Amino acid sequence: MKKLLSLFILSIFIISCDSEDLADVQVSNINGVFQKGPYLSGTKIDLYELSEDLVQTGKTFTTNITDNKGNYSFNNIELSSKLIQLDGLGYYYNEVLGGNSDSQLMLSAYHEIEESSTANVNILTSLEKQRVSHLMSQGVDFGSAKKQALSEILSNFNIDEDLDTTSEYLNLSSSGNGNAILLSISSIIQGFRSDAEVNEIISNMATDLKEDGVINSEITGSKLLSQAIFLDSSTIAENLSNKYNEMGDNIEIYDFGSYLSSFIDNSEFEKNHLPVSYPETGDTFWKLNILHPETTNFDVYACDCEQSLFADFKVDGGLKIKISASDTFSEQSECFGWGYGVGTNVNIMTSAPTSWTDQYKEQFFETPKETKNLSAKLDMSFDPGTYQIDYYELGSKEPTRTKTLVVTRDNPEINVCFK
Repeated sequence: MKKLLSLFILSIFIISCDSEDLADVQVSNINGVFQKGPYLSGTKIDLYELSEDLVQTGKTFTTNITDNKGNYSFNNIELSSKLIQLDGLGYYYNEVLGGNSDSQLMLSAYHEIEESSTANVNILTSLEKQRVSHLMSQGVDFGSAKKQALSEILSNFNIDEDLDTTSEYLNLSSSGNGNAILLSISSIIQGFRSDAEVNEIISNMATDLKEDGVINSEITGSKLLSQAIFLDSSTIAENLSNKYNEMGDNIEIYDFGSYLSSFIDNSEFEKNHLPVSYPETGDTFWKLNILHPETTNFDVYACDCEQSLFADFKVDGGLKIKISASDTFSEQSECFGWGYGVGTNVNIMTSAPTSWTDQYKEQFFETPKETKNLSAKLDMSFDPGTYQIDYYELGSKEPTRTKTLVVTRDNPEINVCFK
């Protein structure tokens, strides 16, 4: 009798426990987009169920991105927790250069499931993960940790804006300030970097942000700023808009140029990692580099040197140089112009003069776009006069810098012109 009673009580206990477990199980539908630019079709997406302290419970689900807009979905999955982690490693559209990536990029996000759950995964969700985890270890609840981490990240980019949402609800293809901020930060991190370099800088930033929410590394900050100054927001918006148009979506890219400018204008980091540089001399020490930013005047007689155009590249993107002058600028218009050494050009092409008269001279010099780890050079010679040099760096449609070059000749007996 005692044995039967014990079995009866045990059966009630087991049924009771099973009922409690089943009550905790929820069936969920989760969807969203993976975006650096948009991830490409076929990318594998993993979903991990998390405990309250963000530890994986062992329950995992897998799906794939279904189009080149980065869309994914999980349907009717059974979860015992509302906290999940989403990971995706795949190819994506590079909004800065306007083409698909050559290598895969990992993006990730923490998310708390709601009744109808959308979870977008992007640069911001990836940057904040370690910070969110650290804040929760200090007793901050998940929702507050997400909001604090996002606010801290924006502060690092000199963006003082209180968003009424969290990072996984932002979308590059939608309007609104938050989405414009996402595009701005996404573009700054992309820059003109290789895919491996993008992976590296995201990882370094996330680790740096973990303890105090601040980018403390001067090297990381310098790398971000040194490439951000070359970004063209109109070109990026056009690239992204064209990409979605190809896929049948007519989207309006919200103006994000002000957020990009805010980072550039207010950053305290140094520009010590420029992607293109102009040494003081060309490939030999006696060749004065006309493109060197501080070369604004020289005397062809006193200098006793040759001149050249010379640029060193660390990234793809290319360079276009426009040299122009008018005799109204010159006090020596009887000997006024420039010449270049035929056959001395390396990775640089010369255009036919677009305007070449006694009153006005103009010519373009352009490198290929594939310039990573290359140098471009061309031997030059200048007559006395005043010239304007416009730099169109890394694919920019507008001059990224302009300078005036004044050339003199103190010895009047030498009078060789390049008319």
